[in-house]
Amino acid sequence: MEYIKRKFNFEIKEVGIDSGYDTLDIKKYLHNNNIYGVIAYRRYAKAETTIRKSRFKYLKEHDCYICPETGAILEYTGRIDRNGYKYYASKENCENCPEKQGCCNKKEYRTITRHICEDLNEEMRERRISERGKQLYKQRKEKIERSFADSKQNHGYRYAMYRGIEKNQNYTWLICAAQNIKNIAQKLTKVWA
Repeated sequence: MEYIKRKFNFEIKEVGIDSGYDTLDIKKYLHNNNIYGVIAYRRYAKAETTIRKSRFKYLKEHDCYICPETGAILEYTGRIDRNGYKYYASKENCENCPEKQGCCNKKEYRTITRHICEDLNEEMRERRISERGKQLYKQRKEKIERSFADSKQNHGYRYAMYRGIEKNQNYTWLICAAQNIKNIAQKLTKVWA
């Protein structure tokens, strides 16, 4: 994005990004530059518990989580590790819960880890599930992914055709030119039809 801003003097206001770019550095960049970024959902390793953290409600003013089943409070314990802040429910709160088996796994109580930059993660999640975020990401799928699929399927973009970066870059420019000519021809035939 910095290259595009410098090269073409564009002011970027909104972007739709693939899940491969779901990193904290990119989220910070979007936030700090006031760019409305929508990052696709990324599937991580299967969770140990069947009740996900997203079902627990976080109360910022009290710095605690609320259990969706029992309404129990998971308080911040003052413990922190490299994964983030630790929140625990008491054993008594989880004891009679009907979802204890899937929620607490092998422990007697539920723990939740809140990332140090969780506010930023939540902001990006809210953008992704908003109406504007869904529209923006849909445009990305229709415009960008379609072009890449066409390049792979019809123009040999699936594999490197030559040895060396310079030769492959030149071949890529030819593919782009061919796609642009196809687009122009399609648009001209629609005008004359």
